[in-house]
Amino acid sequence: MGESKCSIDLVNTGLKMWCTLGIQVPVVCAPMATGSTAKLVTQVVLGGGFAFIPAGYENVRHLREELATTRSILSSSGQSHSLRLAVGVGFYGWKLDQDGDGANAMLDAALQAGVRAIWFSFGSELGKYVEYVRESDTNTGRKTLIFIQVNSVDEALKAVNEWHADIVVAQGIEAGGPGANYAPPAFNLVSSILSALPPNAPPVLAAGGIINGAQIAGFLALGAAGAVLGTRFLLTPESAYTGPQKAALLISDSTSTVRSHAFAHARGTFGWPGNIDARGIRNKLVEDIENDEELSVVQERLADATKHGMSDYMVIYAGTGAADLHDIVEAQDVVKELYREIIARLRATQSILIEPKKVVIEPED
Repeated sequence: MGESKCSIDLVNTGLKMWCTLGIQVPVVCAPMATGSTAKLVTQVVLGGGFAFIPAGYENVRHLREELATTRSILSSSGQSHSLRLAVGVGFYGWKLDQDGDGANAMLDAALQAGVRAIWFSFGSELGKYVEYVRESDTNTGRKTLIFIQVNSVDEALKAVNEWHADIVVAQGIEAGGPGANYAPPAFNLVSSILSALPPNAPPVLAAGGIINGAQIAGFLALGAAGAVLGTRFLLTPESAYTGPQKAALLISDSTSTVRSHAFAHARGTFGWPGNIDARGIRNKLVEDIENDEELSVVQERLADATKHGMSDYMVIYAGTGAADLHDIVEAQDVVKELYREIIARLRATQSILIEPKKVVIEPED
């Protein structure tokens, strides 16, 4: 990779967004509530990408600790030279709704840390939280980029026209973890959103089942500004997934994942909108939920399996791309590999733009 913080121009995106975020590769690590850690987030950033700390189901104290750890790691690596923190924080809209007055405290924890971006997902009233961030920025004189995750064209139009998102994240049905069960495949969704949005619309990022640079290059060619990856970063030493969970991902195949409400029910994380389920590895836990096993029994089995490292009864979120992952690779190296793959694929496709040489066919005798 080049030395410039704006070397993303090499792939012809021409987007100021990447320079604002201070990254070199059009890759974002998703805010994975059960998979991300401060170490993972910082290593993605140090590799040249961007990453989000998940607020998830945690409290203010935990979020502040994660932000402080992130700042400490980046500072020790010589990457933090200002009050701005080179990461983002992801929030579930429905969870902020449940938090009531505590929602502002959660948002304040991120904003006071000076994060560069806030990600909102899974909420019908995200506008009030977007407005809170905007008002905070006005008072402090900073600019925090707003990412809004969507699963349909209508949601994208609302994110742009009503909530004035800075970046739209188009999540397809292939995505691991929570997602909308009505979402089309990522390629179709991104294409439809790009067609529906006006020319001056904010950048669109593709999400769902993406694991390599060739796929990212395809989305760049389609018109997306980059891609969001989750499952690829779970198979890193820095992720929060345990050894048994990673092992289950490594042996998965194209039939291993399923969309289900079972994962949330087993974990006791209730409050999701009705059309939101999740994609993960189908195992005995999912089968028991589908067979109407008593929920308390399932949760006891989950706790015991987690304690003893039995992956056949753990919650293992994973996207459809998991089947093509066969190694555990450090997060920095993942980002660098993705960059090389993107550039190689884009350069390879340039050949179709070269005017073919004129071929002269000699007449037969």
